[in-house]
Amino acid sequence: MRDMDAGCRSTARSGFARRAAWLCGWLALVVLTPLAAGQTLADRLNGVLRARQSLESATVGLHVRDAATGDELFSSRGQAPLIPASNMKLLTTGAALRVLGPDAVFETRFGWDGDRVVVIGQGDPGLGDPALLDRNDEPMTVDGLLDQLAGALASAGPGKASAIVLDARIFDGDRVHPDWPVDQLNKWYCAEVSGLNFHSNVLTFFLSAGDNGHGSPAVGVTPIVRLEPAVDGVGRWISIENNAKTVSDGRHTAWIARAAGERSANEFTIFGDVRVGASAGVDAAVHDPAAFLGSLLSERLGALGVATPRDGQGAPVVRPAGDDEAFERFRAAAVVRTAMRDIMSRANTDSQNLYAEALIKRIGREVTHEPGSWGSGAAVIRMLIADDLGPEYANRTTIKDGSGMSRDDRVAPDTLTAWLSDMYERPEIGPAMLESMAQPGAGTLRRRFTGEQIGNHVYAKSGTLDGVRCLSGYVVSDGGRAVAFSVLVNGITHGQQVRDALQLHEDVVMAIDAWLSSLPARAVERPEKLEAEAVGG
Repeated sequence: MRDMDAGCRSTARSGFARRAAWLCGWLALVVLTPLAAGQTLADRLNGVLRARQSLESATVGLHVRDAATGDELFSSRGQAPLIPASNMKLLTTGAALRVLGPDAVFETRFGWDGDRVVVIGQGDPGLGDPALLDRNDEPMTVDGLLDQLAGALASAGPGKASAIVLDARIFDGDRVHPDWPVDQLNKWYCAEVSGLNFHSNVLTFFLSAGDNGHGSPAVGVTPIVRLEPAVDGVGRWISIENNAKTVSDGRHTAWIARAAGERSANEFTIFGDVRVGASAGVDAAVHDPAAFLGSLLSERLGALGVATPRDGQGAPVVRPAGDDEAFERFRAAAVVRTAMRDIMSRANTDSQNLYAEALIKRIGREVTHEPGSWGSGAAVIRMLIADDLGPEYANRTTIKDGSGMSRDDRVAPDTLTAWLSDMYERPEIGPAMLESMAQPGAGTLRRRFTGEQIGNHVYAKSGTLDGVRCLSGYVVSDGGRAVAFSVLVNGITHGQQVRDALQLHEDVVMAIDAWLSSLPARAVERPEKLEAEAVGG
């Protein structure tokens, strides 16, 4: 964010002063002015709503608020509880900033307790995430990380492990949310949630054209598979059935199935076509992420000469920590840390569901001191909404999970704008919230607002489910004046409505942007409540 105008002076509004302090180090003067000449904001937004006639059979909730004063600027079904999709992450990440703080760090400790290898988790969703490994000063692959961890354990231990114990007890044992679609539990966005997560809890299949035996691609033969992380135990603790085929043209359509349910194992089946000359990574969610990590470590330790328990087929034997098991002699050989700013960015800019689910459980743990659960985390978020915004906002909010994958989540647009405004007014967490959100051209907004000339700064979170398209966030001027907005569209039934909902998002943002740019320098409008036209059923 750019510096505020050097001519800013102090104001008696303490909340605005706090916000301005973190924006530029100066305090700001709130000058009360009438609406700028020409179209009012209400005129602009009512025009935007009227232009999307295909959405008349959908339900459109729109709310706009001055983020500094909290004043309502515009509302059309603003109090209607709607499915927020990934806009739910704004509540989850904001609550995590409130409860854990922007400087929180998630740790995973690898070490020995006597002759037992023990891994103790804090629910870090970023452990082994390739996107974060690439951001290191010295980028590393996930296999390189595993080798380093195994090397540290081998150097610190007795040369033989009687057990590999995985302590994921910071969270409860419910790794799959009951509201999530069973037929999509093989997808990365429905990955299981554990107190010990690794590699975003997915196994990546890199598929390339099959070989004719002489080094040349061959149409019709089984494609070649490379796994990340690399697994030596295919056929022992991981099963892969390759039913895909190599094709010379057409689309690259390969996909991975895995049987769902708590009794399922890591048994994968590859389907579809792999086109000659194409290569793509396909992620498949793994079963029991903690055991997955433990088995990978066991393989790496064995390669370094450290004997670990194996079953009759040579598969690694790992186990979860017992309910009351203590590790009084634990000595750490390696500690991996992930900063809150990286977790926030992956949750909001990249919309990684696992990160939001780990956060909701972690705040439940922090407040209750019991294993974090979806229920306890949701209760904490609703408590914060009631305390900070008012009970009427909490009463309009239903929280089932942290990411918005549940179709039973409900949030009103005015709740999201009030929440965003409250975050913005807190100098200790406001910058972290802004920094975590996508801007046009990045993250989930990388293909949004293309060709648009935006005069201010846009920070937003998109949300997508079947029949749902949402966008909420901020438009912020160079001078630090901010408007919070939320556009939730539910009940979409066909492709034209999808296109119009996405265009509606952008038209709303552009209308706010134009209005904000039209205001005199250092002016913040505080109008009376504006009348809005309703769109959608």
